[in-house]
Amino acid sequence: MKKILLCAFMWLSLTGTVSAADPDPLQGKTIFQKNCNSCHSIQNQIVGPALRNVFDRHSEAWIIKFVHSSQSVIKSGDTAAVRLFTAFNQTVMPDHPNLSDQDIKNIIGYIRAESKNAVVQLPAPTVTVEDNDPYKGESGFVRQVVYIDLPGIHSPILPGDYRFWFVIGSLIILSLLTLFTLIKAKTIITFLNKKFEKPTHD
Repeated sequence: MKKILLCAFMWLSLTGTVSAADPDPLQGKTIFQKNCNSCHSIQNQIVGPALRNVFDRHSEAWIIKFVHSSQSVIKSGDTAAVRLFTAFNQTVMPDHPNLSDQDIKNIIGYIRAESKNAVVQLPAPTVTVEDNDPYKGESGFVRQVVYIDLPGIHSPILPGDYRFWFVIGSLIILSLLTLFTLIKAKTIITFLNKKFEKPTHD
């Protein structure tokens, strides 16, 4: 009976130890906001890298060592640490000896939960209709003036597009040439009429 009770006590003790060692994301959030969020975000790069899925890039033991003393890990020649230090312009991350291993595990638990939430909360892709969608119908004269009507391509001309001014300039030049041609033709016809006009005799 004593053996059974002893085994039961040991089992409960071990279970309690394991439960106590489980990461607490809520506690991790509090610690993160107090110690980390001035330089780090889950989703965005601030002073340091974004921490989303950091647990996939580094082991838990590595993260604990790096948080406690990043410079010690870097000076040890750790390739990942040196590469990270170089990528962020050798910005020194403050040491956090005040954080226990469990504190850092709680932070990792918080980052893990936020990383999953970020995937779930990604907005669904939406189909938007652009104002400058290419025209796909048949083009009449007016539309050919407004659109560059290449074979199989109907792309709109917008005021900010150089093609807009090219077309407007071309139309102005074409109009001036047409007007000039008409005036010149009228002048030539008048001249020819006078030259070949038969003199009248009384």
